[in-house]
Amino acid sequence: MNIGEPLSYHPTGLRKHTHICKVMKAGILVICILSSCIASGQTFNVNIDVDGNVQGLHDILSIEDKLFCAGWNHDFGTSQYEMVVGFQEDGELLWNNNVGNPAYVHTETYLADITNGRFVLFGNQDPDPVENPNNNDILVVVLDTTGAIISENSYGRSDKAEIVRSAVYSSDTLYITGFYFDTSWAGNTEILLWSFSPTGDSLSLHTYGHPDYDFIGNKIIRAQNGDFLIAGFARGVVDRDRLLLRIAPNGDLLWYEIYEGDYYPSGSYDAFMDLLELEDGSILLAGRFSDYAQQDANLVKVSVDGEVIWDITFGGGDNDWFEAMYERNDTLFLGGNWRSDFPSGEIDAWVMALDTAGNTLWSHTYNPDGIPDNEANDYLYDFTLTSDGGMAFCGWSSRETQDAWIMKLDGNGLCDTASCFPDLVGITPQVLTGMPTPRIFPNPASDYLTIQNSVGDALTWTFYNQLGQVVLQTSSNGQISIIDINQLQGGGYIVRATDSKGIRFAGYLLIE
Repeated sequence: MNIGEPLSYHPTGLRKHTHICKVMKAGILVICILSSCIASGQTFNVNIDVDGNVQGLHDILSIEDKLFCAGWNHDFGTSQYEMVVGFQEDGELLWNNNVGNPAYVHTETYLADITNGRFVLFGNQDPDPVENPNNNDILVVVLDTTGAIISENSYGRSDKAEIVRSAVYSSDTLYITGFYFDTSWAGNTEILLWSFSPTGDSLSLHTYGHPDYDFIGNKIIRAQNGDFLIAGFARGVVDRDRLLLRIAPNGDLLWYEIYEGDYYPSGSYDAFMDLLELEDGSILLAGRFSDYAQQDANLVKVSVDGEVIWDITFGGGDNDWFEAMYERNDTLFLGGNWRSDFPSGEIDAWVMALDTAGNTLWSHTYNPDGIPDNEANDYLYDFTLTSDGGMAFCGWSSRETQDAWIMKLDGNGLCDTASCFPDLVGITPQVLTGMPTPRIFPNPASDYLTIQNSVGDALTWTFYNQLGQVVLQTSSNGQISIIDINQLQGGGYIVRATDSKGIRFAGYLLIE
């Protein structure tokens, strides 16, 4: 893939450390032309709620036809674990495993595919959060695809706090990046590059810093020539600026670039969260551009030497940012989070697709937990492309407790089953509790639908296509009603029934 200059963006003397040109997106609208889109893959939505515990999924990995998710599982008491879950691509739960010492404090957790049906879970744990709260160590657990633990080790230095953020497996070696700082707060934070064997044994450690900045590494990849590329941010006294490092295979630092921007004159909270190397050696970097309050999703293309080719943001009055990106078949997929009506609106998961010229193919937001948008935030932390041509992403939802979720979508970011609802128009599967639920049949249907409502109240029935567009709206006023659907084309539709009290029914209808 080689993404050229975006057609919607025209640079005007842009160079590093200077000016940021802003591109507005007109809401979050689906602008995919269906004839040019290829939908594939089974879809599902699974929420994970274990006895009121606090759960969250932070990373997702696809191996053949299976999905593995890692995160945390806390019970508000004495037990805290790193959590790892295995799924089939059709949504079948294979296993759920807790790892790590339950007496330790566990935070971010990540995964990396290694070899021979094995993968690595690596995370952050604090052995003594009361007496020594800053002495964070790295947990390294090797598992196989059945959930069996092959090895479990922890590494750290007594006077340092090590935080892990990303890993890449290459040439029979696992390379981890993140950052560390002195527990006495002497000196600045530095990026680490830590190598491990496939069995989880520590091999070597390199660090990279700057006297005037804290260096934080968020993502590492291996370049075509064997170099390492690490993306993150550099933190000064006021600003956080985007950061890219290029490191030789032997661990020597070749160069680094700090990308400043003056779009927010009062200070910035900018960061790269993910990166890709393109066929010509140029690099795409995705993340955020922020003034500590409102933030916009940011996508940057730089040369093999780190020189800015173009730099664009997606935003407006909204608050959004990218967490991860993937490329497949000349399509770039970017996943993150989007908040409308800043600062009062709630946060939804967000995925968009771009073509090789940088044009938006489609853009969707999602409400994975099915809770109305004004009651919970839904955070996407990572996503992956799947073997059946679809995609899957994971995260957690904030409400009275925190629940983890995983969504599996097709190649166009759509769901074709009743288990998940793209939140393009505020559709949720919630119904009024304590109220009789209307019945709608047959399903699948062809010409007519029958509505059975035991209460007999007037209901408004709204039909949405897979793009979230209203294609039919009618009413039912009795216990038995007939709806003519001959004007609707064959395919899947989301149906919602409402009355003056709220949503009475939400479900999925297939028209043959």
